[in-house]
Amino acid sequence: RVKLLILTGATGPKIEAAVTAIPGWEESGLRILHAGNMEEAVAIARREAQPGDIVSLSPASASFDCYKNFEVRGRHYKELVRALS
Repeated sequence: RVKLLILTGATGPKIEAAVTAIPGWEESGLRILHAGNMEEAVAIARREAQPGDIVSLSPASASFDCYKNFEVRGRHYKELVRALS
């Protein structure tokens, strides 16, 4: 069950609009936060995650506004997560 969306990039506002247009989404308890870049998104996820939570990079849009391609985006995400300690 998704508890938090951390949205970034050019399509973040479009994704938020689509989610908040769903009837009853307010009652779901889903929270939506925005990050300016991947580093900020990972920092927010680290701060917000509780023991037992799963944090997943789940891009719902192209990454061309920030990355050359999805592989570069994925590698960057892995590097940021590995650097957490």
